[in-house]
Amino acid sequence: MPATTDPDPVGPLLVPVRLSPTGVSVVRLMQTAVGRRTAVAFTTPEQLASVLGPEQLAVRLSLSALRAMLTPLGLAEVVVDPQLTARPVADGSSAAAPDLIRSKVERP
Repeated sequence: MPATTDPDPVGPLLVPVRLSPTGVSVVRLMQTAVGRRTAVAFTTPEQLASVLGPEQLAVRLSLSALRAMLTPLGLAEVVVDPQLTARPVADGSSAAAPDLIRSKVERP
Protein backbone atom coordinates (compact mmCIF):
# COMPACT_ATOMS: atom_id res chain seq x y z
CA MET A 1 0.00 0.00 0.00
CA PRO A 2 1.52 3.39 -0.96
CA ALA A 3 2.23 5.94 1.76
CA THR A 4 -0.30 8.75 1.96
CA THR A 5 0.61 12.43 1.93
CA ASP A 6 -2.74 13.35 3.44
CA PRO A 7 -2.05 14.89 6.86
CA ASP A 8 -5.35 13.50 8.17
CA PRO A 9 -5.76 10.12 6.47
CA VAL A 10 -8.67 9.12 8.73
CA GLY A 11 -10.73 12.25 7.93
CA PRO A 12 -12.68 14.32 10.46
CA LEU A 13 -12.82 12.81 13.93
CA LEU A 14 -15.30 13.05 16.79
CA VAL A 15 -13.41 14.30 19.84
CA PRO A 16 -15.08 13.92 23.26
CA VAL A 17 -15.60 17.17 25.14
CA ARG A 18 -17.16 18.33 28.36
CA LEU A 19 -18.78 21.67 29.11
CA SER A 20 -17.03 23.96 31.56
CA PRO A 21 -19.18 25.72 34.18
CA THR A 22 -19.27 28.72 31.81
CA GLY A 23 -20.43 26.62 28.85
CA VAL A 24 -17.10 26.38 27.02
CA SER A 25 -16.28 23.11 25.24
CA VAL A 26 -13.19 21.45 26.73
CA VAL A 27 -11.46 18.43 25.15
CA ARG A 28 -11.62 15.45 27.51
CA LEU A 29 -8.22 13.96 28.20
CA MET A 30 -7.90 10.32 29.18
CA GLN A 31 -5.16 8.15 30.64
CA THR A 32 -3.55 5.16 29.00
CA ALA A 33 -3.25 1.89 30.90
CA VAL A 34 0.22 2.97 32.04
CA GLY A 35 -1.00 6.38 33.23
CA ARG A 36 0.04 8.72 30.39
CA ARG A 37 -2.38 11.51 29.50
CA THR A 38 -3.78 11.22 25.99
CA ALA A 39 -6.61 12.43 23.83
CA VAL A 40 -9.04 10.05 22.19
CA ALA A 41 -11.02 10.46 19.00
CA PHE A 42 -13.57 8.39 17.13
CA THR A 43 -14.24 7.83 13.45
CA THR A 44 -18.01 7.28 13.83
CA PRO A 45 -20.78 8.40 16.20
CA GLU A 46 -21.55 4.72 16.84
CA GLN A 47 -18.00 4.01 18.00
CA LEU A 48 -18.06 7.07 20.27
CA ALA A 49 -21.39 6.02 21.79
CA SER A 50 -20.32 2.40 22.30
CA VAL A 51 -17.22 3.40 24.26
CA LEU A 52 -18.23 6.56 26.14
CA GLY A 53 -22.01 6.29 26.17
CA PRO A 54 -24.84 7.76 24.12
CA GLU A 55 -24.85 11.11 25.94
CA GLN A 56 -21.16 11.94 25.43
CA LEU A 57 -20.70 15.34 23.77
CA ALA A 58 -18.21 15.65 20.93
CA VAL A 59 -16.86 18.13 18.39
CA ARG A 60 -15.56 17.38 14.90
CA LEU A 61 -11.84 18.04 14.48
CA SER A 62 -9.15 16.92 12.09
CA LEU A 63 -6.30 14.93 13.56
CA SER A 64 -3.89 17.78 12.81
CA ALA A 65 -6.15 20.32 14.59
CA LEU A 66 -6.41 18.07 17.65
CA ARG A 67 -2.63 17.58 17.73
CA ALA A 68 -2.14 21.37 17.45
CA MET A 69 -4.35 21.81 20.53
CA LEU A 70 -2.41 19.16 22.47
CA THR A 71 1.12 20.31 21.63
CA PRO A 72 1.16 23.32 24.03
CA LEU A 73 0.12 20.90 26.80
CA GLY A 74 3.12 18.68 26.06
CA LEU A 75 0.91 15.88 24.76
CA ALA A 76 1.50 14.06 21.49
CA GLU A 77 -0.50 10.84 21.74
CA VAL A 78 -3.97 10.50 20.24
CA VAL A 79 -5.77 7.17 20.42
CA VAL A 80 -8.24 6.75 17.56
CA ASP A 81 -11.21 4.43 18.18
CA PRO A 82 -10.17 3.07 21.58
CA GLN A 83 -12.01 -0.08 22.57
CA LEU A 84 -12.08 0.24 26.35
CA THR A 85 -12.37 3.18 28.71
CA ALA A 86 -13.45 3.73 32.29
CA ARG A 87 -16.79 5.45 32.80
CA PRO A 88 -16.57 9.26 33.13
CA VAL A 89 -17.11 11.00 36.44
CA ALA A 90 -20.41 12.88 36.41
CA ASP A 91 -19.83 16.63 36.33
CA GLY A 92 -23.47 17.62 36.69
CA SER A 93 -23.72 19.45 33.37
CA SER A 94 -26.30 18.30 30.89
CA ALA A 95 -26.87 21.30 28.61
CA ALA A 96 -25.28 21.12 25.20
CA ALA A 97 -23.84 24.13 23.41
CA PRO A 98 -25.05 24.57 19.82
CA ASP A 99 -21.72 23.55 18.27
CA LEU A 100 -21.63 20.20 20.07
CA ILE A 101 -22.68 16.88 18.67
CA ARG A 102 -24.55 14.39 20.81
CA SER A 103 -23.25 10.95 20.05
CA LYS A 104 -26.64 9.31 20.48
CA VAL A 105 -27.57 7.56 17.27
CA GLU A 106 -31.24 7.62 16.46
CA ARG A 107 -32.68 5.22 13.94
CA PRO A 108 -36.01 5.75 12.12
